[in-house]
Amino acid sequence: MNQNNFNLQNNLSSTINSYIQFFVQNKKNLIKWFIIIVSIFLFYLIFTKKEYTSYSKIKILNQEETSASILEDFIDISNKNTESINKIDNEIEILKSKNLLERLITKLKLNHNWYSKGIIFNKKLSFNENPLVLNINNNSNRNFTIKVSKKENVIINNSTKNKKIFSFNKYFVLGNDSIQILKNPNFNEELTDLKLELSITDYYEKFISLKKSLKFNKSTDEIILIYIEGINPIQNENILKNLLKIYNQDRIHDKQIIGSLSASFLADRIETIRSEILVIENSLSEIKRGDKIYNIEAINSIFSNQKLFSEELTFQIETQELLAKSFLKKITNHNHNDLLPLPIEIGIKNMEISNFTNKFNNLIIEKNNLLKGRTIENPEIKILNNQMDDLLKNLNISINNYLNNLTLKKEQATKYDRQLENDFFDLNNTELTIVKLTRELDVKESILFHLLEKKEENNLKLSIINPIFKYLDFPYTNFTEPKPNNLITLFIGLILAVLIPFSLMYLKKIIDNKIITKNDLNELFNSNTSFLGEIPLFNNKNIETKNIISEVFNLIRTNISFLKKNKIKKANIFLVTSSSQSEGKTFTAVNLVKSIANINHKVLLLGLDLRRPTLLNELNISDKIEFGVSSYLTAKTNNLEEIIYKNNNINFDIIFSGPLPPNPNILLSSQKFTKFIDEISNMYNYIIIDSAPCIPVSDTLNIIKHSDITIYLTKSNTTSKKAIKFIAELSKSKIK
Repeated sequence: MNQNNFNLQNNLSSTINSYIQFFVQNKKNLIKWFIIIVSIFLFYLIFTKKEYTSYSKIKILNQEETSASILEDFIDISNKNTESINKIDNEIEILKSKNLLERLITKLKLNHNWYSKGIIFNKKLSFNENPLVLNINNNSNRNFTIKVSKKENVIINNSTKNKKIFSFNKYFVLGNDSIQILKNPNFNEELTDLKLELSITDYYEKFISLKKSLKFNKSTDEIILIYIEGINPIQNENILKNLLKIYNQDRIHDKQIIGSLSASFLADRIETIRSEILVIENSLSEIKRGDKIYNIEAINSIFSNQKLFSEELTFQIETQELLAKSFLKKITNHNHNDLLPLPIEIGIKNMEISNFTNKFNNLIIEKNNLLKGRTIENPEIKILNNQMDDLLKNLNISINNYLNNLTLKKEQATKYDRQLENDFFDLNNTELTIVKLTRELDVKESILFHLLEKKEENNLKLSIINPIFKYLDFPYTNFTEPKPNNLITLFIGLILAVLIPFSLMYLKKIIDNKIITKNDLNELFNSNTSFLGEIPLFNNKNIETKNIISEVFNLIRTNISFLKKNKIKKANIFLVTSSSQSEGKTFTAVNLVKSIANINHKVLLLGLDLRRPTLLNELNISDKIEFGVSSYLTAKTNNLEEIIYKNNNINFDIIFSGPLPPNPNILLSSQKFTKFIDEISNMYNYIIIDSAPCIPVSDTLNIIKHSDITIYLTKSNTTSKKAIKFIAELSKSKIK
């Protein structure tokens, strides 16, 4: 158990050291990415305009239902408390409706974006910086360039290259557009070289963007918080102020429509009652022209106590009956579009009818608001129509029930009157007619007075414009929390500048299948494999670089001496190979030969890469080489001395690969090649073989068995781990 813990600690320590070494090796990349990310955030903070949030808070006012009627509710019908309907969601939908927002866009010209032309960049002008106002008959997407060259003389170009010289405040035609340009109050009269660009956005596109930018929060059942974000606080506050102003005007207009309907209804009834009063007065006048005239006042004084209750009750019943029938006629053929007059405002004292009428009018208003952005085929419109049908049915039933109740009361009053008539049978028909006509005249006059009162009340309501909402917070801007926040953004940038490079490097280390450090090799090879050294990479080949390379190969030569002792009769054969091309085999073989030759050993550099030989280029030998290993193995020459290249400027011998043969693998696996190796082994102390890569071709596998030591090269960030696994398996199988 202790041994397992020890191994686990060693593996963990090795892994940590591997990552630390990896990060140290890539410190330049880490620093570069850190600087890039921090710079990006700094540029973002410098060139990004601050956005501020502007707020406004309002309370939606409830309409109190009050009655100015002088009549008391004498009918025994139980009152029903109306259920309070939460309209806050409906009001929010109205506030962000297409109808209201397009009116706001038109009023403030929010779809007009002005830019001041600069040498490199155009500067967008804020709401209070714009010097001009353009009125145009078409608000689809288009662009204009305006140049003020004189105080009263300006030039305008559109996107189709149409050009016009015009004066301020006067309408002119440019292409298909009728345009008028006005001066804003902030226009500088002294400025004579002003270049502006105007980009007009389509109404619908601007409506969509404005609707997204406006936010509504329902604080309570009556309070709405409205806010908007933007780079221009003045424009933000102006948008909120004008939106609420347009909303208030729209809702007041809806209420005035209801009041106008009530006024029209009252005017019609007043005219009808006046006509009826005139008929009664004419009838009384005709009767009084006769001979028999009774003292009606005396008769009334005798029976006043008995008739008082009957007359008062009959008067009230007939008043309500007349108003109810008129209202029933009004709703009989209703078109689902017009609002109904409020019963309580025209004198009908029945809460059930009033409640149904209020609900019906609310549905009419909601339907009309929805129709501003929808068609009559919209599912929501159909639902509202169904609800209105149900309400009209209920309203019809309630009015008929109310009339039935009135009829019952009236029958009771009539029965009482008949009893009085039987008691005073001695009154002649003329007297009774005068009494009835006088009573009817009193009723009509009372009704007329009542209707005139209602008309004055309605006119008073129409003349008084009450606000729909109350400001709790006038539009204001929070300047303490702009977006983006410099400190927070910079802090996030610093964190990301640290995390992202390390994460990328870590991900690269996990995903990358390349050998990076010595530790990567130790993880793949067994303990029988020796690490000879590390060869640095240099971009230049000056004297200092050559000295460093020489020292590195001297160290490698020394490490090799510990692995293999010199033989007495046969040479030490070192095979230099790698996984693939361009991993430094020839470079290593040449420098290793030079290092061994410098200690007075007889050394041969043998080129056995018969497919892509590079020895000549590496040694910078310009001599023409006719023979090589391939020449000897193919019997083009049988003289071994002819293929050995000697030069007075170098202290070692070379056998080049020779002309490219058609079958390198067969040549290197032949008995003649084995005899060739035996012959040259007796001639030299050391033989360094520059071979082909061992994975693409199998040539090197035929050579390994003739070598004493196989020197396998890996190149950082080039050699794949899969290739190393192949060589590790090869080493385990002891193919030599």
